[in-house]
Amino acid sequence: MPGELSKVLTAIFGEENVLTDEISLASYSFDASNVRGTPDAVVRPTSEEEVEELLTSATEHNYPVTPRGAGTSLVGGPVPTQGGVVLDLLRLNEIYEIDEEAGWAEVGPGVRVSELESKIGGEFYFPINPDGLGGSTIGGLASEDAASSLSAAYGTIRNHVVGIKAVTPTGKWLDLRGFQGGGPRFLLDAILGSEGTLAVITRLTVRLRRRPQYALTYKVELIDSLDALSLYDELLSRGVEPAALDVVHRDVMELVGEGARDVGARALVTLIGSPDCVGIQAKRLEQALEEIKPLSFEVIEEISPGGRALVIQALRQSKFPAIFVSAALPTPQLRDSLPEVERVASRYRIRTLTVTSVPLGWVLVGFAYNPLDEKQVDRANAAAMSTAELFSKAGGVLGYGTGIGASMALPFSKQRPEASAAFAEIKRAFDPAWILNPGKIVPMRG
Repeated sequence: MPGELSKVLTAIFGEENVLTDEISLASYSFDASNVRGTPDAVVRPTSEEEVEELLTSATEHNYPVTPRGAGTSLVGGPVPTQGGVVLDLLRLNEIYEIDEEAGWAEVGPGVRVSELESKIGGEFYFPINPDGLGGSTIGGLASEDAASSLSAAYGTIRNHVVGIKAVTPTGKWLDLRGFQGGGPRFLLDAILGSEGTLAVITRLTVRLRRRPQYALTYKVELIDSLDALSLYDELLSRGVEPAALDVVHRDVMELVGEGARDVGARALVTLIGSPDCVGIQAKRLEQALEEIKPLSFEVIEEISPGGRALVIQALRQSKFPAIFVSAALPTPQLRDSLPEVERVASRYRIRTLTVTSVPLGWVLVGFAYNPLDEKQVDRANAAAMSTAELFSKAGGVLGYGTGIGASMALPFSKQRPEASAAFAEIKRAFDPAWILNPGKIVPMRG
């Protein structure tokens, strides 16, 4: 790290909160994706004011700053691809206030979902929990406008954030709180989902949800993913709208040790509500199952962690990285697009980690590869680019639920050049020196 930068950071954070040793830098060089980038330093603020000082300094001295939460991103969002300083926000983890009567909480960006749920007790919960373990931070989820399996019932985290406090790279504070009762949110919505490229969120007001009285999850073993689409059609025809219906590809199930011969996919169907309501839905669901004739099914009395949680588990089991492509497709396009993903994987001879939320039309595809095999790396990159093109041509929204990050920035710029250019103009207005999380959403300064 340059000596002048070291002095600046130490003056702001103190020597104990500036990490420059090789092991620490390596631990901040990756997330759950294939994206890698080593920082020059890591800083760990303990106050909102320190965040402001860092960004003002970075703009003045022109060094990149990459905000980071728990590092659970699948698209390289918190990876310092341009070097510079990683801003570790985990110590800004205070829960300032909980209003259970009104159903909201004010928290720091470093608060994890599990920490929030441990404080709000059994009556409430926070349904945007992508890894199923509560490991993600609220600030990180808000930056990506994250979705989870239950987003079919509750929406994305955008539907749960009713206010933020944030600071721009030029040191301007944005206090966008007080929207619990509604009102214009255009600037708030611009920051949410901007992946830490426009401002750093230092405080959030989030809506809490009452925990369902009762829940059932059906684990349905199917011949292939298309049977799950037929199941969803059958459910809708019977007046059943599941809280979640995830379809998990066979490669994922095999990696987590739950694969079985002849099983091409598993559907996870979650029903929530009062016991009577869930009971009625369950009867209709079982009637629908009689129509599609699954290989087997079982029922558990809980909300499933969801398909993305299994993808993350499979990624850990494989011990190989993966390039992820995420998109929300028009529901009618799913039936054609899912077999096309299979054909892409077959063409490039690459294993896929795929999960689909049928009600949302949300498809998350990971192409796992051996990083020591250059040909396999090239095939995985080509497969990801082909899949992004496939989804775009089908009318899909790239980055839904995960953010675009670094791994989808290039496909996004190629498939949606006008949108990419428009976002670059917005970024210039907030970040004229282009220092905040560069290389995310748009692949380069332009």
